[in-house]
Amino acid sequence: MTDGADRSYLIEHWVRSNLRSHDGKPFDFEVAGAKIKILPPAAKDETDGFIAQTLVRSDALLVAERAAHDALTALLDVLCYEMRVSGLIVRTVKSQVEEFRSTRRCVVYVYESRSRSLFLMGSQAKEIRRILAEPTDTAVARALYWLRWTYNARTVPEAFLFAWMAVERLAGEQEVVARCAKCQKPVKCEEHGEHHYSTVPRSAVSALLKKHNVAGMKPLLGLRNPLVHGSLEHNFMQRVEMKLHLPDLVRAVEEELRARLNAADALSVSPLSGPGDAIIHTHCEYRTAFPDQPFPPDCPTSAEVEEYKETVRRGQQHPKIINLLAWPPDW
Repeated sequence: MTDGADRSYLIEHWVRSNLRSHDGKPFDFEVAGAKIKILPPAAKDETDGFIAQTLVRSDALLVAERAAHDALTALLDVLCYEMRVSGLIVRTVKSQVEEFRSTRRCVVYVYESRSRSLFLMGSQAKEIRRILAEPTDTAVARALYWLRWTYNARTVPEAFLFAWMAVERLAGEQEVVARCAKCQKPVKCEEHGEHHYSTVPRSAVSALLKKHNVAGMKPLLGLRNPLVHGSLEHNFMQRVEMKLHLPDLVRAVEEELRARLNAADALSVSPLSGPGDAIIHTHCEYRTAFPDQPFPPDCPTSAEVEEYKETVRRGQQHPKIINLLAWPPDW
C-alpha cells in the first residue's frame, strides 16, 4: 500500500475461473491491508468466472488499481491451490473512489473484442504442402512447435515463455566447457578429462535477436531467467514490460523461420502484433440513489455507458449518467 494514503478505492476485476459458491454467497479476505470480496456464481449459474471487489487505500487511482491487482493475484495463488481451480484476472470492470454526495465519479472499462479471422488461400496451401514434403531441420521443427503454442497462449507469461523456447531452438545448442564459478578454470576429472555440457549460449541468442533488430538483450534476459526459474515478480511493471517485448520476440522467430523454410507466401501479419482485443476506459459522472454509501451499488455498467452514448446521439438525457469526463481522472 502507498504511504500517506488518504482515500479509499474500490476496484472490481473479472476473474475467469471454474470456481462456484454452494449457496451463491460472497467470501471476504484480506491481503496486505487490502480487503477483497469475491462473488463466485451459484452452482446453476452459466458463467465462466466471477467478480472480485478489492478495497484499497491510496493517493491516486492508477496506483490503487495496481495495488488491487497485486493483492488479488496473491489471493488467487492460494485460493486456486486450495480449491484446485483455475483463476485468471482477465480485466478491470470498474473503479470507484470513496465519496458521500449525490453525484459521483467512476471509471468503467468497456471490453471490445477485435479478433480477426485469417483465410487459407491456395498459395498458402501450396506452400504448406511444399514445406511438409521437404526434410525439416530438427531445430526448425521444434521452433515451429513452440511458436504454435505461443499463438495459442492465453496469457502474456505463457506466450513469452513459449516464444523464448522457439528463440533458443533457432539459436542452437553448443557443447561448452564447464568452468569453476570462482576462478573460471575448466573443471577436469583425472579419469575423464574436461567436463562438457550442452547449452544455448547467450551470445547465440543475442546474435539471432540482433539479426532481426531486436534490441535490449539484458532486459529480455531479466525477464526470461526469473520466469523460467520461478522467481519472477508478477507485478504490474513486469507484466507491462513482458507485453511490450513479446511482439519483437515473436517477429524474430517468424522472420527466421521464413528464411530457413524459404517461405515466399507466408502471411506477414502476426496474432501477437495486433490489432488484438481492447479495453476502453470511460470516466463517468453520474447520479446515485445511495448518497450515504461510500461505493454505491448503482455505479454505471458498461452497458449503461453504451446507452448513454446512444442517448446523447439522439439529443436526450440519460437517467443516470450526467457526463463523460476527461482522462486521466484527477482522483
